[in-house]
Amino acid sequence: MSESTGDDRPARRPHRTGHARMTPDRRPALAAVACLVAGFGAMAAATVPGNLPGPDMWRYWSGTVGDAILLPAIVYGLTRGVTLLPATRRGWPPGPAATGGGLVGLATQLAWLLDPAPRVNWLLVRAHTFSWPGWYHAVFLIVVSACTAGLAWELLRRARAQPFPPWLLGGNGCALVVSAALLFLLTVVADSLPSAATAGSRATMTVIALAPAAMLATAAMALGRRARVLAGPLLVGLAASVAAVCAIRGLQDGSPAAVAALAAGPVAGLATALARRPFPRPFPRPFPRSFLRSTDLRALASATVTTALVAALGLSLGW
Repeated sequence: MSESTGDDRPARRPHRTGHARMTPDRRPALAAVACLVAGFGAMAAATVPGNLPGPDMWRYWSGTVGDAILLPAIVYGLTRGVTLLPATRRGWPPGPAATGGGLVGLATQLAWLLDPAPRVNWLLVRAHTFSWPGWYHAVFLIVVSACTAGLAWELLRRARAQPFPPWLLGGNGCALVVSAALLFLLTVVADSLPSAATAGSRATMTVIALAPAAMLATAAMALGRRARVLAGPLLVGLAASVAAVCAIRGLQDGSPAAVAALAAGPVAGLATALARRPFPRPFPRPFPRSFLRSTDLRALASATVTTALVAALGLSLGW
């Protein structure tokens, strides 16, 4: 019989190194910064010479607000979701989804390039002719389309492999990503409306119209009946989109809707901050009670404040 040491405490696990602990958390931020620098940063640098014909990027919602704020937020959110869930071999790999997203991006750029009577700007200087920033933008758009489609599918695939419920898809993080995605689609629509009669704009707006349906169909195919967990984030995203439209149109027309949209965000933010709900909550019960418990109004408040400030800034700059 061996002698007792008098210490019955269990042995501590070896402490992990800082690199191993921090690496998963750095990838989403690095992906978002890379998207910001390669997209908005590169395009802003290309406008410095100022010798390109047509309206420059500062006249386009998608090139400014979209590429500077919304697109990096989407990339961060998708990458963060993927890193939070363990990898799986179940289901189709993300390669086909990424290929499909890239092909959709390629189709929109070809529609602009082949348009016989386009609306010229600093990227498309005349019919069938991209400027050098236009070629760069086309490649960037195709790559980002492929990456976001692949990341979204990989996130859904990993969520499907988890025991029900996929809590990650029902919380505030997903709500903010969905809001950013819908707002980004709105910026593209706003930029395409002035040239809606051209073939390029019609192709772009067709893709925008089909995108939400394609997203829902993909989620249903990947998650099955468990896709209902996305109901809460989708409602928050739709509310954020309506708030953005009300704010922009109200500020343009001087209607009371502008005041309501601008005041709703701070009020909702103050009320939900006082609620002090932890993040993220699980999704244990059927909708709608679980939505009120997991996707609380902080996501809606954040999206409303962001869209209101973006609308005020954009209109003050004459966009």
